[in-house]
Amino acid sequence: MKLVKIKFLLGLICCFSLVKAISQKNNLTVQFIPCYNNVPINGQNKWFILPNSTDSITIDVFKLYVGNFNVYSSNKTLVNKYFLLNAQNDSSLSVTLPLSKNLPIKSIAFDMGVDSNTVSQGILNSSLDPLNGMYWTWNTGYINAKVEGSCKQCKAFKKIYQLHIGGYKSPFNTHQKIYLPIPSSSQNIKKIIIKIDVATWFNAIDFRGNVSIMQPSLKAMMVANTFANSLSILKTE
Repeated sequence: MKLVKIKFLLGLICCFSLVKAISQKNNLTVQFIPCYNNVPINGQNKWFILPNSTDSITIDVFKLYVGNFNVYSSNKTLVNKYFLLNAQNDSSLSVTLPLSKNLPIKSIAFDMGVDSNTVSQGILNSSLDPLNGMYWTWNTGYINAKVEGSCKQCKAFKKIYQLHIGGYKSPFNTHQKIYLPIPSSSQNIKKIIIKIDVATWFNAIDFRGNVSIMQPSLKAMMVANTFANSLSILKTE
């Protein structure tokens, strides 16, 4: 009887290990690296130089919503969920996507910012919880991207700038759809590393004045329209 129980337990352990191995095998990790002209934005690197200038700028806060991932191979995997990237929290910069099959990946698509259908659901939880400091009101929705710091050129008090890029209604819908093709040489991909170059966003900003975007506006749209150009695939593994 004891021998039968041992064999049964060993069988369960083998099955569990097999299921775990399969699930791990089919996971795809998407890692985002916020940077400024190829220098990572984190707790160690906060000082940068403005484009076409010798003036310095700090990036003290960088937060961004990404979500609704589509992974294209011979089929399509949809992960209908939003994630809040935070440059001050390394663990938030990696997203794990479960794939239905282990197939060559041709491209990846996702949202930058929260879409209008999600906003219309009202106050939500988890990464979309208003306690994360990324929600305005029911009428204006979520802050899709938040960048804060200081710049010597700014005219505001203490040289502070605030870029709160949001809005989900026309004509100031800052939500963006992103599509990135995977290099054809990449096979058996388990990880995609995507660079977000905030210097591209700053090209839409004149830092010589009072730089404060705190509501849906034309200025917010100008920054949002640079989102796609700020993204590139650094490498796949």
